[in-house]
Amino acid sequence: DKLTSYNDGVLEKATFVPLVYTTTSGMGPQCTNFHKQFSQLIADKRHKRYSDVMNHLGTCLRFSLLRSTLITIRGSMGKRLYAQDLSNVACNLIPHGKTYESY
Repeated sequence: DKLTSYNDGVLEKATFVPLVYTTTSGMGPQCTNFHKQFSQLIADKRHKRYSDVMNHLGTCLRFSLLRSTLITIRGSMGKRLYAQDLSNVACNLIPHGKTYESY
């Protein structure tokens, strides 16, 4: 099972939770539990209503996914403010083309 193999590589006091989303705004069972627990923690810490926090997180998530999808489809439309020097990156990665990942 993939989940147990991923959990073997995780630190002692942590677990691996796959955040699985569908294209119709659905979530996997572990993803749903994560969002509920995360929203409850934020609501308790900031003294907000749970429903407001859950709504805000869902809205932020949807816009982030939409932004990522649009960048993937259309590419980055903005100007680059600076060119990154990739010669000092020690990841053994070489950009192969002029895409938004290589900037």
